[in-house]
Amino acid sequence: MQRREEKVVLDKKNQVILQMLINNSRNSISKISKIVKMSKPAVLQRIRQMEENKIILQYIAYYNLIRAGYKFHTILLEIGKENELIYAEKLSCSKFTCAVIQLAHKFNILWMVFSRNQEHLNEIISEVSRTMKVKDLKILPIVDYSFDNYELFAENKKKIIKKHNKEIIKLDQIDAKILNVLKNNSRESLVGIANQCNITAEAIKKRIKKLEENGVILRFFTNFNIFKLGFQPYVVLIKTNRQKHKEIIKFIRQHKNTNGQYLVDDEFDLMCIVVVKDISELRGFIDQAHSLFRDNILDYEIYLMVDQIFNDFFPSGIYEDII
Repeated sequence: MQRREEKVVLDKKNQVILQMLINNSRNSISKISKIVKMSKPAVLQRIRQMEENKIILQYIAYYNLIRAGYKFHTILLEIGKENELIYAEKLSCSKFTCAVIQLAHKFNILWMVFSRNQEHLNEIISEVSRTMKVKDLKILPIVDYSFDNYELFAENKKKIIKKHNKEIIKLDQIDAKILNVLKNNSRESLVGIANQCNITAEAIKKRIKKLEENGVILRFFTNFNIFKLGFQPYVVLIKTNRQKHKEIIKFIRQHKNTNGQYLVDDEFDLMCIVVVKDISELRGFIDQAHSLFRDNILDYEIYLMVDQIFNDFFPSGIYEDII
């Protein structure tokens, strides 16, 4: 996601192509061409144009490394405006950083970070804090999380919610190499991944399937320029009375405007990313949640996202741990 810039309107064909790549960046050109009723060269040309116009930014993968035994935290930081981007870059350089997001809020940087344990988290925070002037911070331990791609261009289409095993698994060196390839290009062919891992394409296919079933691989996703297409993302923290938790999570996951959903071990026990065209759509999401769960949702906080500065769901520190 990028800063606001001149908006672009996609035609219906490009909307369908982009939505299919958002839903699964590994969707084949053949499959897309059948849906949009165009030739494969014509589809490829449209995709390349969207890449050249910086509408499609990167083909990535979302992983849940809690399944591999790591801890995951979202940390909200209040820092001086004059140091905002400098500090954001420093956080991005930490080997266990997953994401750095600029917010329009008192807490103006959202930092997502993996760690081996609480002691390791304290070390990571201490290391970056030594060179930063932090006015305030709020640490949100993430118990679990999922990614259910938003349906921004598919009207009235019900989202497909994936279910995963929740057991802790051990990743080996081959798994780590596969995840490292896919995080940088989730459209890489099985043969291309196999060549980098020195095993067969069939073995790669089986391992990817197993990593999906175990809930390590959550989604293959196309990162696109949200602002350029006229959308605005928000981080929403929700405080509940812990009743009807499953129903509230299901509502959030199935809503067409949501992407990441996080279960938090804190006073505000749920967090989600909501992407909308305007403030009325955001209000509609909040009003619908209140209408359905008025006795269960006690409070919420809304953070406007200005820019996603860094994003890496398989940080180099974890890769080095395994390799």
